Amino acid sequence: MKIYLFAGFLALLVGTYFVGRMAGIDEVAAKSAEVVAEAVKEARKSERLKQEKINDVIQKQFNKVNSINSILSDDIDRLRVRSSRRQLSSNSKTNCSGANGSELAKRDAEFLAGYSARAAKQQAALKACYDYADTVGG
Repeated sequence: MKIYLFAGFLALLVGTYFVGRMAGIDEVAAKSAEVVAEAVKEARKSERLKQEKINDVIQKQFNKVNSINSILSDDIDRLRVRSSRRQLSSNSKTNCSGANGSELAKRDAEFLAGYSARAAKQQAALKACYDYADTVGG
């Protein structure tokens, strides 16, 4: 009878140990899940802030390119009234009134206006690239 009592007591002790151990594991798992959830929440917040900054950089570039396109369109409209290339003599330098571009032929002026706009777009794209790298990098 004592052996049965001892075996029952031992079984109760072992059962209590495993129940306590399982409760500890559940507690650790719950704490771990809380830590992971908090880390995910912080990561999403950080990602959202970075994405807002990136969207701002993209919007600024978009606005700059639209501004450049608008200026280019206005320039080309103004250049449409310009005369085509004139046939000048070989000594045309004496007939030139200055180096400000006012005597450029329509085709040449349109080319230079377009070239200037492309350069401005490249500059805006490069600035957007730098701003994006600064935003993503920290």
